[in-house]
Amino acid sequence: MDPVNHSTSGRLPGPLSSATGPAPAAVALSSAEAGLTHAEVADAVARATEVVTPHHLLLAWAGSSAAEPRESPFSERTALLAALPPRHAEELAAAAWPVVETGGRVHCARSCEPGTVVDELRATRATDLVVRGDLLCPIRRTLERELATGPIVTLAVFEGLQRDRDRGAEARRAALPALHAWLGSKLTTLWYAGEPADAETVTFFTRVGLPVRRLG
Repeated sequence: MDPVNHSTSGRLPGPLSSATGPAPAAVALSSAEAGLTHAEVADAVARATEVVTPHHLLLAWAGSSAAEPRESPFSERTALLAALPPRHAEELAAAAWPVVETGGRVHCARSCEPGTVVDELRATRATDLVVRGDLLCPIRRTLERELATGPIVTLAVFEGLQRDRDRGAEARRAALPALHAWLGSKLTTLWYAGEPADAETVTFFTRVGLPVRRLG
């Protein structure tokens, strides 16, 4: 089967790291034996992977709905790391397009496994992370282990932040530099798709300076 061909009126995203221009007008996949419809291509991609890939986003943008003008919390400084199953591709594409349009970067994680997600946070130095709501809990536990085994002064600062309800998110992150360095030093916001994270997890991240917001 021939490689995927992208028809567009502007420059297409490569790895979606430096993409600009309008959304793709069409995405087609064909071979000498058969021509596949957009829906068939989307189904084949969804069955071939357990995590959203750049190809999922291209397919969603080809439908043009994700490229409609909308208010966005993202800017050219945004580096968005996404670790979502394919059923959230349309939802992610709608949020990711404004990032690409403003000159930001979108990275698709290799898997939704918490350890991989944390590794890629460091590698990409992402400012924003979007995952399933239930994935935030194991990420939280990973951070709690880092706090428990790290310098006692960091744990003491964290305990102090538990009682401090007036400090803003940026000040909280500044108070825990070692913890945030472990996440790549740039992360400022957590986004979730699907069911929300449990209240304890949301509270934990809020207290370390990482507000949790719903995607879309």
